[in-house]
Amino acid sequence: MYYLGIDIAKNNHVASLIDSSGNVAIKTIKFTNDSAGYQKLVVNILNVASAKDEVMVAMEATGHYWLSLFSALVDDGFDVSVYNPFQIKSFRGAFHNRNQKTDVIDAIIIANYIRTFGSSTTHIPSDSVMSLK
Repeated sequence: MYYLGIDIAKNNHVASLIDSSGNVAIKTIKFTNDSAGYQKLVVNILNVASAKDEVMVAMEATGHYWLSLFSALVDDGFDVSVYNPFQIKSFRGAFHNRNQKTDVIDAIIIANYIRTFGSSTTHIPSDSVMSLK
């Protein structure tokens, strides 16, 4: 089993892939928030993992920037969980006690979060609820 942590940003996301022992399989996949970037992500993942069902994906719910990536991953058959950034920040303190914060470190911490706690079912709220947000 592999665990993919994605640090979400406006224009470029950063992902890291770890195995079930916590060893880093791919330290950094920096990709744009568009279809070309998504294809880059999937190609890099499948170069390591032999199938999509071997990969659990986790990301933070950062603004609305996670929505399109979440939808593409779910539509493509990946197991995807979205977490409140506060949950990841709390885990960071237990996992990594230095005050360093980079996109790569964040992506690895997110991957370790899902490796430690497992996936949770994430659903996109209805259009009416999303418009209220």
